[in-house]
Amino acid sequence: MSKRILLLIIGQIFLHHFLSAQKNVLFIAVDDLKPILSPYGNTTIQTPHIDRLADMGTTFLNASCQQAVCGPSRASLLTGWYPDHTEVWDLNTLIRDRNPEVVTLPQYFKENGYVTTGGGKMFDPRSVDDDYDAVSWSQAYVHSVDVSYYNSTYGDGFSGYHDSRVEADRDAFKAYINDHPDENENEVVKMFPFAKPATESLDLPDDAYKDGATANYLIEKLDALAAGSQPFFLGAGFSKPHLPFVAPKKYWDLYSRSEIPLAAFQQQPADVPALAWRVNGEMTNTYSDVPWYKDRDLNEDEQRRLIHGYMACVSYIDAQIGKVLDKLYDLGLTDNTIIVLWGDHGWHLGDHNLWAKHSNFEQAVRSPLIVIDPSVGSGGQVSASPVEFVDLFPTLIELTGLDEKTDLDGKSLVPILENPQAKIRDAALAQYHRTDGGFDHMGYTLRSETYRYTKWIKMDYKAGERYGENVGTQLYDLENDPNETVNLASDAAYQEVVDFFELEFKKRNVAQSTPSSFQSISTCGNSYEAPDGTIYTESGIYTSIIDASNGMDSVITIDLSFVSDLQAEVLQTGDFLAASIDGAEYKWKNCDLDNYILGAVTQNYQPPVSGNYAVEVTSGNCSALSSCFSFVKAQPLNVDNSGFTLFPVPITDNMLNINLHQTYNQVRVQLVSLSGQIFLSEDHYAVSQIQLIINQDSGMYILRLQADNVILEGKVMVE
Repeated sequence: MSKRILLLIIGQIFLHHFLSAQKNVLFIAVDDLKPILSPYGNTTIQTPHIDRLADMGTTFLNASCQQAVCGPSRASLLTGWYPDHTEVWDLNTLIRDRNPEVVTLPQYFKENGYVTTGGGKMFDPRSVDDDYDAVSWSQAYVHSVDVSYYNSTYGDGFSGYHDSRVEADRDAFKAYINDHPDENENEVVKMFPFAKPATESLDLPDDAYKDGATANYLIEKLDALAAGSQPFFLGAGFSKPHLPFVAPKKYWDLYSRSEIPLAAFQQQPADVPALAWRVNGEMTNTYSDVPWYKDRDLNEDEQRRLIHGYMACVSYIDAQIGKVLDKLYDLGLTDNTIIVLWGDHGWHLGDHNLWAKHSNFEQAVRSPLIVIDPSVGSGGQVSASPVEFVDLFPTLIELTGLDEKTDLDGKSLVPILENPQAKIRDAALAQYHRTDGGFDHMGYTLRSETYRYTKWIKMDYKAGERYGENVGTQLYDLENDPNETVNLASDAAYQEVVDFFELEFKKRNVAQSTPSSFQSISTCGNSYEAPDGTIYTESGIYTSIIDASNGMDSVITIDLSFVSDLQAEVLQTGDFLAASIDGAEYKWKNCDLDNYILGAVTQNYQPPVSGNYAVEVTSGNCSALSSCFSFVKAQPLNVDNSGFTLFPVPITDNMLNINLHQTYNQVRVQLVSLSGQIFLSEDHYAVSQIQLIINQDSGMYILRLQADNVILEGKVMVE
C-alpha cells in the first residue's frame, strides 16, 4: 500500500544567513597537558595564548578525564560515554569493535551538515581504524601531516628527533639486540643514551618538529574551510608535552633549570592500597637516557631535566595554538566559532615518585578545560564545579542548536557557561584498572569541590562484572592537602564525607559489592512500600535488599521524598508536545473535546491538528493536570518563497518531485529523522528537476535541500 507524504515547509533563507546562524567548532586537544597553567593559579609556565583563551571564555578548575591514559580518555570524550560504556580501557581495543553503531562527536556534526576534519592527535590511533575512524570525518583527518608542512631546510628529522646521534645510537642498539636476542631490550637501551632520549633542545624553528608542522596544516585548513559554504568542526590535535620532551631551544630558554622546584611529596605511604601505585614504565622502560626503574629512582638533576623539558614543551604548544587562533581571527571567524581546549588527562611530575599518568590520583585525573562561546556567558569566567569530559558532547550539541542526542552519559555545561556559580553535579567520576595476583581490579574515583575518594574493586570488568569485593579505599582533603599525603578513609571524623561519596557511587551504580540500583521516588500519601516490603512514612535515603539464593543479594538504594502535589506543564518542541515531569505516567487530553486521547500515554505527544491540549501526570500517589496549551500545526504548502515547486502534495507512490525552475551546479538532498539520523543523502549535479523516492516508516522527518547558494528545510510526514 502506498504511503502518503505531506511536506510542511518551514521556510528558506540564503546561504550566508544560514551560515551566520551556524556556529563553527574549533576543538583543540593537547596530549598529556596537566593544568599547571596561569588560569589555574600557576604562573611559572609561560602560556600567553592559553591565557588568551581563558580571557575569552570559561575555565573549568575541576574537570576530570574519565580514565588517565590517552586511548580510553579520548574514546570516552569523543563518544560521550564512560569507559565502562565504551569498554575501551586499554590501548589495544578499537572503539567500533566494541560499539559498531556508536556515533562519535565529529560524526554527529558531520551528520548534521558540518564539514568535519582536522589534523594531529584527536582519537588515539590505537583505538580507531587506519583512516582515523573514517566515518567521523567528511574530509580526511590527517594524524601525521606530510613532510611538506615541515620546515624546508630541516624536514621532519629522524623519528621525531634532529640530533644526529639518535640515528647512530638507534642503529647500534638494534645491532646489539640482533646479536643478543635473549637480553632485555628495556635494560639494553640504557647502554645507548641517544637511541631514544627523553629530551632534545636544539636551536631550530617550530616547524622542524611535528606540532609546528601540524599548526601549518591547520592554518591552511582554516583558509579552505573559511572559503566553503558549510559550518565546520575542526579538530586540532597537538602531541606535546607527551614524551619525549622535544622542543626548540627558545622554549627551553624561557626557564632556569636550577630554579625549577621538585615535587614536594615523593613518598608512597603504606596505608594507601598497593593498587594505587605503578612503576614508571612509560618512561623508564622506553627512554634510553633515564635509569631503569629496577636500578634506582631519578636523582634531582634528572628530575629537573625532565620537568624543564615538560615546561618547554607546554610553551612550545602554546605558541602553536596561538598561530591557529591568529588565523581564526584574521579570517573573521572568532565571533562565530566555539573554541574548546582540553588536555586528555593530567601528568605526574615526580609526586608520589610517579611519572606519566595511569593513576587515580589528582595529578593524573584533573585535566585542563576551557570553553569559549562568544554568544554565551562572558570572558574570564572561572568555575569550580566538578565536571567531566563526557559533558563536552552534549554541551556542543546545545551550543550549536543541534537536536539532543539521548544516549550520552554526560550533562551539558551550558548552565555553567551562563552562570559560573552553577553546578551540574556534586562529584566527577573517573576510573583506572589494575591487575593484582592474576585478578582484574577496577579503581573508581570521585572528585567533589574539596575531596577525592577512591575505591578499588576486585572484579572481572572485561567479562561485564560491575561489582565485587572492596580491597581498598582512599580519601584526600584537597583543600588542605593538595599533594594527597594523608589518606583519611579510615578516619572516623570524615565518615560523613565517606557517606556522601558512597551515596554518589550508589547513584551511579558503580563500586558496589553486590548487584545494585538507585531509584529516586517522589510520592503522595502517608506511606511508601519498598520492593522488600518495608513501609516508610518519612522522606530519606533507604536501602532495600532483595535476597538471592546465590548470596549475591540485589541492593536497591531509594531516595524517597513525600510531596504534597505535582506541578505539570506542557512544553513544545517543533510539532511535538512534552510533559515537563520525567519518569511518570501520562495521559494526554484534548481540551476542545474535553476527553482523553486514546493511546496517548507517553511523555511526548504529536497532535494531528491544531487545538488545545493538556497532560495528566501521575507519580506514585500524586496526580496533576496541566493547564491547556494552545498548539498550532504548520499547514502544507505546495510552493515556497524560494521559487522551488514541490509536488504532488499529498504524494502517492512514495515519490516527491522537486522543480528548481533553473539549473543549479550542485544540489544536495537529505532526509533526516528528528533525532538527527540521516536516512537519505543524494547529490545531484547540473539539474533543474529532481525526483526523490522516499521509503521510510510512518512518522515525521526533515527534508534538507541545498541548491548552490539557497537552503530549503521542511518537515516530511510519512503516513
